[in-house]
Amino acid sequence: MYVPVNPDRITSGINLVESFADLYAKEHNVDVGIIPCADGGTSLDQWKVGGLLFDHACYMAELASRTSTIAAVLWHQGESDCNEERYPFYEEKLTVILEAFRKKLNLYDVPFLLGGLGDYLEFCDRSDKFKNYIYINDALKKSRLKIK
Repeated sequence: MYVPVNPDRITSGINLVESFADLYAKEHNVDVGIIPCADGGTSLDQWKVGGLLFDHACYMAELASRTSTIAAVLWHQGESDCNEERYPFYEEKLTVILEAFRKKLNLYDVPFLLGGLGDYLEFCDRSDKFKNYIYINDALKKSRLKIK
């Protein structure tokens, strides 16, 4: 596996998808491919349906589907939506985006795995910027229940 899987920033390093894929491959004795579409530091507004990031992810998934089967979608995002203006709308926006991915890519039988934000955000140097991370995590949990 190439590290970093998604070199979207000069500071990119090992991320969650790498350890997840490695563990899954070992536990299930299968090959695991990753379709890197993340863009670090982005907000949900930048992932809106029909926007550049949404369309890029769909394009990458469609290309991968030519030779592979998409077995799951990993979503780990939210730090940029922790501010007072964004977090109240996170659940609604996320649900729209994930349902659009499911429909556009015909992923009705594929699980969407949503990763929560780390509790370390409470203690980081800029904890005031991330103080609402608990509301993002709550929205992620609620979104899991709504996505069909």
